[in-house]
Amino acid sequence: MDSPPWPNASASRSSAYQTWDAYDLLLLQPPLKDGYKTLVAVWVTNRFKFRRFVMEKVFPRWKVRTCAEWYWVKVVRDGKPVWEWESEHRRCYEGLIIGVYDTLPASAAIPKKPEPEEENGRGILYHQVLVSIPTQHSRKPPIFPLLRPHLREGGNGANILEYFARELHAGEEKGVWVGVGNEPVKFMLERYWRKEGCDLE
Repeated sequence: MDSPPWPNASASRSSAYQTWDAYDLLLLQPPLKDGYKTLVAVWVTNRFKFRRFVMEKVFPRWKVRTCAEWYWVKVVRDGKPVWEWESEHRRCYEGLIIGVYDTLPASAAIPKKPEPEEENGRGILYHQVLVSIPTQHSRKPPIFPLLRPHLREGGNGANILEYFARELHAGEEKGVWVGVGNEPVKFMLERYWRKEGCDLE
């Protein structure tokens, strides 16, 4: 899973985190192994050019085929979008591009873009909308529970590599979850935690 620090004015103004050049994503080489079907999920901002960049440049470089486009809509407690839909400066949604890496022959390839609402070869609906209240800046909702049904053996023993991780996660039973990035250790600072009925010394 990837949640790249895409260049954007909001992050630059707030200095919440360091952004990078989008083309640096092409320098990454995820450890995708032949013979193993692997799901790849990349968060993109609402800028259309980044969505196209992932689908037309990054995924082909990684030999990954697009199999779904999901959207996360950010809402407040009463269910209304955090910003107006018509806002010209800020959008209340972000995209998630999901692809698959495998060694199927071209004749058995998963369609690049199934018809809307149609399931692809892994049983993932091409379009889905996730709705939740955002927490801290740039922290995404957990998507692994939604992807679990589409992994071998229901995701039991899945190994997960998360680039640009915002927090740490416990690995699945018989599997590991590796978070790579500058942000996870920040969230582990003691000031973010509260002691309740246990001795953490």
